[in-house]
Amino acid sequence: MFSVQVVARIAVLSAFGLHCACSILPTSGPASSDVRAERSDPQGVPYALVRITSDVEKILERKAPRIAQVFPDRRGPGEIRFGIGDVVSVTVFEAGAGGLFIPLEAGVRPGNFITLPNQSVDNSGNITVPYAGAIRAKGHTVVEVQKAIVDALQNRALEPQAVVALVDQRASSVSVLGDVGTPSRFPPANNIYVRPQDTIYLFTEPRTFTAFGASGTQGHFPFAAWRLTLAEAIGKAGGLSDILADPASVFLYRGEPREVAELLGVDCSRFSGPIIPIIFNLNLRDPSGYFLASNFEMRNKDVVFTSNAFAVESTKFMTYVRLVIGTVEDPMVAAITAYTLKGVVQGGAAATTIVSAPVVR
Repeated sequence: MFSVQVVARIAVLSAFGLHCACSILPTSGPASSDVRAERSDPQGVPYALVRITSDVEKILERKAPRIAQVFPDRRGPGEIRFGIGDVVSVTVFEAGAGGLFIPLEAGVRPGNFITLPNQSVDNSGNITVPYAGAIRAKGHTVVEVQKAIVDALQNRALEPQAVVALVDQRASSVSVLGDVGTPSRFPPANNIYVRPQDTIYLFTEPRTFTAFGASGTQGHFPFAAWRLTLAEAIGKAGGLSDILADPASVFLYRGEPREVAELLGVDCSRFSGPIIPIIFNLNLRDPSGYFLASNFEMRNKDVVFTSNAFAVESTKFMTYVRLVIGTVEDPMVAAITAYTLKGVVQGGAAATTIVSAPVVR
């Protein structure tokens, strides 16, 4: 019967053996204790561990990259001006019949006006209006061209008025190319702040994340949405394995700008460069952790790793120990059995019996 001291020694040796065996037993990633201790290979990349809290989420949301930070031009839409190639419509009004464009014998008319055929702004930047000659259009607005026509006809027509309209905008169009349904050239609309001759190129950059460890499914997953939370990402990966995962050891690997890392309370003095490697820790044993996961926004190329529970590693170790003991004991048992059987068959003196010490499994 084992004494208390023997049991204690066995427990200590088992714990020591389990600690040493962690480096040789198969596993899907680092132990949660190593991650929390920020224990990494001296030759590897140092990192900082940050626990996900509501304050951390507020900082990350406030400092999240946005499109507005990429385009510094905050001016409103530019005024549309004519350019070479634009198709223009010109209508001239007079106060009454008998003027320059409306003869007295014209009879009943819908109005005292005449609409000229549509014309393009020529290579010199002008349009032509009868009796007014060449009117400068390139670089001018609709109002400016209308005034130029009226000034040119002022002394020849009866109180002339002019209405100028842009029929087809060609000079101030923008090009839209890339991953769009119909790449083409379009006239700028007032609610899209583009400039004449701009080229807009659209391309698809699939955003993805990777899941490792004790998740339901390990692999590479697309966002398939404009915004993806950590809770949704874990769900895409099949959730956590019920027989392997430690819910308190969900880790997200990401690089954050130095400014953001300092706001998160990271000591950045031991890091070089503008990007700080950070491992965010989410504790899903705490019921509130699911609320945090539902608000924590994923970013492109994030890596989610879930550590195995300590009981899983202990089971691996005990299985390994049993395998080692069995490998050593089996030849001895076979030899003892063969020796005993030989004595019985020869029928000599009383068979010699060799009893091996029991092995505790």
